[in-house]
Amino acid sequence: VNPNGLVLTVLGRYDLGDLSMKCMLPGRKIREGNQPRDEVSMYLNTVFYNFKQYLQVDMDFDMHTEESRSTTFGLQTRYRKATFKVATKPGLPWKQATTKISRFRSPHAALPVHTLARRFGRGSVVGMSPPKPPDMYTLNSVEGRWQFNIEKLDIFAWIPVWEYDWLRNSELGRSTLEDWLMDIDVQGHLLAMSSAPTSRSPSPSRSQSRSWKSQGSPRSQSRVSSSPRGSPCGFH
Repeated sequence: VNPNGLVLTVLGRYDLGDLSMKCMLPGRKIREGNQPRDEVSMYLNTVFYNFKQYLQVDMDFDMHTEESRSTTFGLQTRYRKATFKVATKPGLPWKQATTKISRFRSPHAALPVHTLARRFGRGSVVGMSPPKPPDMYTLNSVEGRWQFNIEKLDIFAWIPVWEYDWLRNSELGRSTLEDWLMDIDVQGHLLAMSSAPTSRSPSPSRSQSRSWKSQGSPRSQSRVSSSPRGSPCGFH
């Protein structure tokens, strides 16, 4: 959570051409033989290494159980999850450690423009009309620790805690998130990142195209797939 009370959220995941809705806390699966604290330390020293020193992590965690349908087995599955509380310190170099994803409706917006005031201003009342999307980002590579991968990446955004719950737990929220993800230019972002000197990733093939699914989507003609919400080890 940052000083403005916003929580860092994984809104979506791009995996081998498929873009799926997530709305979960950053984190990773707890590997067999590891403890939750082991996985948090690994995540901080790899994926979040660029701003690790600006994060204040409470190593005491909460365990809870959540049920959702497994996309791998197609069965209702019970997940045990550990959640850690993390606060950001002043000076977090977010802009330097991330790259913003352009939107189709405003492709030339290079700087963050969707502040809370603009997102929830006049004409964006939850329950009457959906709010404007938050700015969305991917993390940059960390030399020798974590590599930007054009085939699999998480899409991050800072959102209020109440909105996090709304996107996860309401039909309108899930439909709104679906619309947001449909509007981001993932392919253009991948091409730009793969050609950037800092990404050190191979360029995607010209034949590669973004595909969309409609599994479990709240809309009949969805182009974004839904997936189990949450991850076994996450930050809050």
